[in-house]
Amino acid sequence: MDIDTKANALAAIKKAGLVEPRKPSKEISFPADLTDLTSQELGQVLTAYTGYLVYAEYLVAMADIEHTSYANKLEYVKSGELLKDEVQEYRNVSERNACVEQNSDVRKARTLADGAKAKGSLAKALLSGYDRIAYAVSREISRRQQEFDMTKR
Repeated sequence: MDIDTKANALAAIKKAGLVEPRKPSKEISFPADLTDLTSQELGQVLTAYTGYLVYAEYLVAMADIEHTSYANKLEYVKSGELLKDEVQEYRNVSERNACVEQNSDVRKARTLADGAKAKGSLAKALLSGYDRIAYAVSREISRRQQEFDMTKR
């Protein structure tokens, strides 16, 4: 990845007075039945998954920066190969492009870009899952509050 791109983005964030989110230090699994948890345990689960959400959003953004950087590098390498290869004769553009794709530098650049895209896809999936879990926990907290309010009447 273009280190300058990532470093510049992080510097801009810090200059704005923001901090990078911390990687969650506590691993917690989603309980089989939220209704079995105490209110304190529910709060702990919500806090943990909120931390996961924040960190996953950060990872999505970092993967996006990485993918963009590698995709740009891929296009740069492909363009260079296309220019070097202009003297060769090909039957058509598809054949020329296929030949360029076989170049080892192009393959390496594509592997890096594909890897960054895959990391982003996984981070987005985790983000979505964590969001659903946090929503479910929040709903259980609200349900309990409504139940409590009903018993007070």
